Amino acid sequence: MTVIIICEGLAEEGAVANVAWQQAIGLCNYQPVYLVSDGLSLEKQQQIKANGGRLHVTNLQSPKLLILRRFAHLPRQLIWIIIAIKATAHAINEQPKKLLSVICHSHPIAVAVGWCFGHRVKLIMVSHGDIFHRPPHSYDPAITWLYRLTTRKAHNLAAMNVALSPVMAERIQAHGVSRDKIILIPNGIAPSEIGLTHPVLPEVEHWKAHPMRLLFIGRLNPVKGVDILLESVSLLRQQDINIFLTIIGIGRPKDYEFIESIVRQNGLNAFVKTLQSQPRNQLARHYTDCHLVVVPSRDEALPTVVLEAMACGRPVVGTNVGGIGFLVQDGKTGLVIAPNSPVALANALVHLNNDREKMAAMAKASLKRIQAFDWTANIKALNAIMATNEALL
Repeated sequence: MTVIIICEGLAEEGAVANVAWQQAIGLCNYQPVYLVSDGLSLEKQQQIKANGGRLHVTNLQSPKLLILRRFAHLPRQLIWIIIAIKATAHAINEQPKKLLSVICHSHPIAVAVGWCFGHRVKLIMVSHGDIFHRPPHSYDPAITWLYRLTTRKAHNLAAMNVALSPVMAERIQAHGVSRDKIILIPNGIAPSEIGLTHPVLPEVEHWKAHPMRLLFIGRLNPVKGVDILLESVSLLRQQDINIFLTIIGIGRPKDYEFIESIVRQNGLNAFVKTLQSQPRNQLARHYTDCHLVVVPSRDEALPTVVLEAMACGRPVVGTNVGGIGFLVQDGKTGLVIAPNSPVALANALVHLNNDREKMAAMAKASLKRIQAFDWTANIKALNAIMATNEALL
């Protein structure tokens, strides 16, 4: 058995790229793995040298097309698909007599693989979301069109679909996929990914400290709901509740400007701090400094930020969308609230602010809960469906 994994963005620190990378370095312990991407960070290059040569990486040069400015998204994506397919064809031709599995982490590339190599490979689609459940204007219109065009086709072309949460399994099935072609394999987390040497619960004094410190980490686009969070903080300040929020955002300059304008308009400058994107291996210090992590998303497949928060022993207040309710045990490791409701979020924050012992108990439960989500389990499950030919037919 040989595995080909296709995923762009491995030179960066995105959640999807990290999943593809963890699966690549994990699966190469079982069989040769060909990884097709558009670059690797220095840290990843060092890991490759240490893995004994069973991970073969093809780094592709994908043009940025900066001259096209805001119109570059779709042409850049189409060019990436073309060059990735060519690299995949080369890897397939090097293994003419071996059973090949191709793991794709985006719907457009999965459709291309299915159309080009369907008779020669077993296609595995790892779904990180569903464009049909994302709020309007979450992504570039052309990219939205591309994913709407390919999502259903990708799921139906795949020999096996990997769902990150039960909700994602239901969404895949809604695209006409039979249940026996869907398997639930949640992502994992390794504390070292975020710079955490070992999980340690803080002293009692941490939970008693005022003001309550909130943390938001994520992209600054509509799907992540940071606007809902800021409105909630504004409601709390109107009640003279002492609270402090740190936002670690991933976005464009205009996204930061939008956030800062909301902060100014609501007089929150003294209560909200916005930071640029931070290196992932330095996130632990931000998690361990806060009291709780807020995930006010309008949709999520399986948010990495929740896994990271639990790995650091921090409760999560998140909306009841996608995979959040699957990760967060309401009332035990955090609170699950209605989406798109600043009032519901504000009430949840007030509740925990007034019950610090409850927060401390949730922190302890979070550390226990995270033990169910590690990369070893993820890799073993993924390897099992590839090793069993009948599961891929």
